[in-house]
Amino acid sequence: MYSKSKASHASDNVHGSGGDPSMIVLPPVEMYKQQFTFLTPVAPPDPVYGSQFNNSLSIVVKTNQRHQLVLNGQNLSSSSLHLTWMQVPFSDYSVGSMRLENAAKAYDLYSADPMNTFMAWVTGIQFQHSYGYPAGTRLTPINAVSGTKLHVPFIVKRNCTCNCTCTLY
Repeated sequence: MYSKSKASHASDNVHGSGGDPSMIVLPPVEMYKQQFTFLTPVAPPDPVYGSQFNNSLSIVVKTNQRHQLVLNGQNLSSSSLHLTWMQVPFSDYSVGSMRLENAAKAYDLYSADPMNTFMAWVTGIQFQHSYGYPAGTRLTPINAVSGTKLHVPFIVKRNCTCNCTCTLY
């Protein structure tokens, strides 16, 4: 299991860049998807820092498939989106990161090639608030076990008038 974490605003000595600590559990490659729809929220009101998060998007995709990613109808290889890529050492994957609008907004991220799957996660920080989540994950079973049945009965004491014991399956 992999995760991405962020320290609290109290640990980074840069005024206003902080946010609360957070941890995002990242899905395995087998659960990558071809399309994500995600939202950026409004931050809780703050008299000094306003009610907007500094939002960002991060993507993991095979390096030779980066040019096929589209965000809200615009190809991510466009220089106007300011997406920065870094090759993951000893792999055929790259990690991309970009800023998103500092507003509550819906996004649609997909690959033009339906066979191309990737991972994305969204983060946002404000002075004492933050959020982070995977943009989605494929929920189909990846580790099917055949020929095994698991049957675990358990007993629950109920506080009913007959003072009975029920077995639930």
